Formats: sequence, structure tokens, C-alpha cells
Amino acid sequence: MMRWIRAALLVIGIGCVVVGARFLLERSHQEVISAAIWFTFPAVLSDLLLLPVAAAVGHVLTRGLAPWARLPAQAAAVLIGTLLLIAVPYLARPGLHRDNPTLLNRDYVLGYLVYVAIIVAAAAGWALLRRVAGTPRTDP
Repeated sequence: MMRWIRAALLVIGIGCVVVGARFLLERSHQEVISAAIWFTFPAVLSDLLLLPVAAAVGHVLTRGLAPWARLPAQAAAVLIGTLLLIAVPYLARPGLHRDNPTLLNRDYVLGYLVYVAIIVAAAAGWALLRRVAGTPRTDP
């Protein structure tokens, strides 16, 4: 049964690649380059810049914490930082225009702070569970 599922997924995947390749061949050279930059730049930026910086900052900020609290604090920092990167266009409100009040019509700062509070509460709960459990393994 598993072989049939894998074969079906392989056929579907190849079909998607063929459809995508045909779509790209119908576009101009400039559109293909633009799409390649659009899909490649965020991944490269994330892997070469964002993740090493986040790891270094997480290591420095959590060095003084107890071992049972270190991993939850690092996870919370990564989540909050990622959420901030996603939220920057909404928090800065560059698309807000007086002639169209329906654009950016929410309090995005409050929403961001609510999500941060949820992340911090979840990390604190995780840390307390690790404390009670006695931290069964060491953190990197």
C-alpha cells in the first residue's frame, strides 16, 4: 500500500514540476528572474544572516539562565523574532492612506503584543514543566 502512495505522490510531484516549467517558459525572461529572486532571496537571507544572528543572540541572552529554562527561552526568542519580522510591514503601517481607511484597519501593535504574551506564557509553562521533571537531558 505504501508503495502505491509513494508512486502517486511521485506522479503528482512530477506533474506539478511539468506544469510549473511550462508556466515559466511562457513568461518573459524578466518575470522569471523576478520570480527566482522573490523565492530565493528570503531563504538565503534567512539561512545566512537571520539564523546565525538569532542563534548568537539566543546564546548570549540565555547564558545566565538555569539549564531547565534555557531551551524554552531560546525557543520563545526565535518565535518572537520571527513573528516580529513578519509583523514589521503591519507595525510600520507603510500602506496606510487617508483616502482608504479599510487598509490596515486593526490595532496590529496590540495583536503583536498579545501573541508575544502567549509565546512567553507558553515558554514559561514549558520551563516550569522542565523544572518539575528535573531536566532529563542537557541542552546544547
